[in-house]
This record gives sequence, C-alpha cells and structure tokens, in this order.
Amino acid sequence: MEKITGIILAGGKSRRMGENKAILKIKNKTLIEMVFDQMKKVCDEIIISSNTNEYDFLKAKNIKDIYENIGGIGGIYSSLKNSNNEKNLIISCDTPFINYKFLEFLIKKSGNYEITICKYENQIQYLIGIYQKKNIIKIKEEILKKNYSLRKIISKFNCQIIEINSIMKFFNKNLFANLNTKKDYLKYKDETYF
Repeated sequence: MEKITGIILAGGKSRRMGENKAILKIKNKTLIEMVFDQMKKVCDEIIISSNTNEYDFLKAKNIKDIYENIGGIGGIYSSLKNSNNEKNLIISCDTPFINYKFLEFLIKKSGNYEITICKYENQIQYLIGIYQKKNIIKIKEEILKKNYSLRKIISKFNCQIIEINSIMKFFNKNLFANLNTKKDYLKYKDETYF
C-alpha cells in the first residue's frame, strides 16, 4: 500500500464563527478530532496546519505557515513541504462528517493526478483532496507571484475532479457539511456522526 500523509487545515482565523471552530464540540468530540479520527484510519502520518499549539492533545505534527496570512494555500504549501510522503490527503478542520470510507475512495481514485478533488451538487470541494508533494514547486511560484487563490492555482495542475452522488456507498447527507458560522454549528451540533 502506498503511504499517505494526512493534512488537516486548521490555521484559519474563524472570524465568521467568532471563536476557534476546530475545538467546538459535536457530542463529545471537537471538530478537529472528528476529522483526525477518520484520517488516522487511512494515513501513515498526520500533520496539522496551524499557527497555534491548541492541538497538541492530538498525536500529530503541528506545522506553522511559512508564508503567513495568505489563506488555505499557505497551510497547504507548508504542510506539503513537511510531509514525508508523496501523496497527501488534505481536509479542512470544519468538515467534521467526512468518513474514512470516503477517504479510501478518494485515495484509490487519485492515481497519478497531481491533484484530485471532488464535486457535489455542482460545488467543488477545494479543501478536500489529494495533493502530490512535488506540487510545492509550482505552488511556491504562484505564492511568490502573490496568487493566493486556490481555485486559480489548482487550474495550473493536472487535476481530476470526481463527481460525488448520494448513491455511493460511503455517502451520508452531512458528508460535505461545512461549519463556518454559529448558525452552521447550531444546525449540526446534535447530529450523529455518520
């Protein structure tokens, strides 16, 4: 089996939530733990992309942004640079209902593409995907050009977009639920995990 590094993006400022969303709880687990628990079932190492030590309770490598305040691409670049594996599974900490069966599917489908991401109901999930470590060269070039748009950067790679639908075995109705605001959190905080 190919070795995979899991990268959890948790370096955002959580401005819309008003507090650190990664440590909000659903039932008895923080959002970041929910992602971590699923990821560790399919990954050989886990990196948390964060500029804080709040996640030291998880057994993961904490990587600070090399280029600060440039959004998700900063965390992706710094984490890929510190990864021990060529293939990397990247997930944002605010999508807590991702399950490991879906992650296995994504890894299996990624093949030799530089980036594999998915699409559900016409919405591309830019912060859930498989990225090759070798991408850091091109990503750095874009960062140095001050191009921080993940959508624009991804368009420069050999990228596969997989369409996800509700009949797939791993699917659950909250799979891509993204908790960015208090309203989002209140909507999902009493949900069962999967």
